[in-house]
Amino acid sequence: MPASLWAAGISYTVDFEGIDDPKALKALRSASQLVALRKKYPSSINALRFRAESDVPDLVRILRAHGYLEAEVEMHLMEEGREFKVIVSIRPGPLYRIEQFKIICKNAQSK
Repeated sequence: MPASLWAAGISYTVDFEGIDDPKALKALRSASQLVALRKKYPSSINALRFRAESDVPDLVRILRAHGYLEAEVEMHLMEEGREFKVIVSIRPGPLYRIEQFKIICKNAQSK
């Protein structure tokens, strides 16, 4: 990699793969530090890798909140010419839906 790229930081793009749920995808993009900090170039490949891996727990939490309770997220970095591509690989697993729930309060005080 040319020294000029190292001096300016590492430019990258982010692609999410493996999820077709538009609401979940929007939430993932909104929460991702990779996306939010894209214009603040990391100083090295290791800094980019750290930024990517730091996103994983939050992305899994968001997927679970959308009903993908068995979701897994992996980050892959690929060099493409003068920039890197970060691929957020999502294996959502089955979608769990709650059809009905009931809340019972045993010690509720009546007024």
